Amino acid sequence: MWVPKEKIGMTFASIHAPVPGMETFLDNEQKYVDMMVNAEKPIIRYVWGEHFNYLLCPLEPLSEGIKVIHTERQTFVGMPKDDLGIFFIRKKVILFKQTNNEFQIWYKKQVASMTEDQLDYKIGP
Repeated sequence: MWVPKEKIGMTFASIHAPVPGMETFLDNEQKYVDMMVNAEKPIIRYVWGEHFNYLLCPLEPLSEGIKVIHTERQTFVGMPKDDLGIFFIRKKVILFKQTNNEFQIWYKKQVASMTEDQLDYKIGP
């Protein structure tokens, strides 16, 4: 489980080091940090994953084996005059069985395109 308060004070590279396939990205860490800090308009990216048996956290349990899809809208707001950047995360969850057929087809293609390391990280062993 990703716990934001554990990430405070860490570098961009330290936070993303466990993510398979990020090596080239992390080799250019400063370039991406500068891009975020100097952005004159917000930068938005989306990420997704799956987990089982709870909604947003284990304090909201579901029945055993219920698959949940989580998405994040990540927004970076640059403050170039102050040499700062602000990072926002908006997380949403939906039960996989409530997604439409088009999403499920897309999702299966995404999972099929991943390496074993990416699958272990993104979905779990």
